Amino acid sequence: MWKYESGDIDNISLHDYLIDELLLKDNDIILILHNGFGVLKTHSLNDTGQSKRTSKAQIVLKGARLLSGKMYLHGGEEREFSISMVTSQFLGFEIFDVEIECNMFVLAGRLLENPIGLCDCAELSFHFNDVVFCWNEYVSNTWFDDGLPHNK
Repeated sequence: MWKYESGDIDNISLHDYLIDELLLKDNDIILILHNGFGVLKTHSLNDTGQSKRTSKAQIVLKGARLLSGKMYLHGGEEREFSISMVTSQFLGFEIFDVEIECNMFVLAGRLLENPIGLCDCAELSFHFNDVVFCWNEYVSNTWFDDGLPHNK
């Protein structure tokens, strides 16, 4: 059971956070982040006045499917891969960038281990009907927050 659940995409930061597990459950894709993600100070569920990192968290992409997985190999070669390749050998995904638009959730980053070989970066594109961000508590300031009280 999660204390906080939110669909507020615009006030969550995933940049430089790590997806530790990727699970398929019924029609949902669940992304688990053992070290949480950032909840911006502008989020309605964050009344601390500072952007905060959560404890273990998850992102649930409801009614989701992987549209494409792409790896960009050294030398510029691009290869596509399937969700089964990702889930069977998934050891983590460091998020560099996120684009969420028109029910598309696109993650650009680095697979910590990958089924094809060495790559510079990878992209995972999902289609979803709804998204829910879940967490229980705030454990620290985000890496991008200076940690000092902000003037109101």
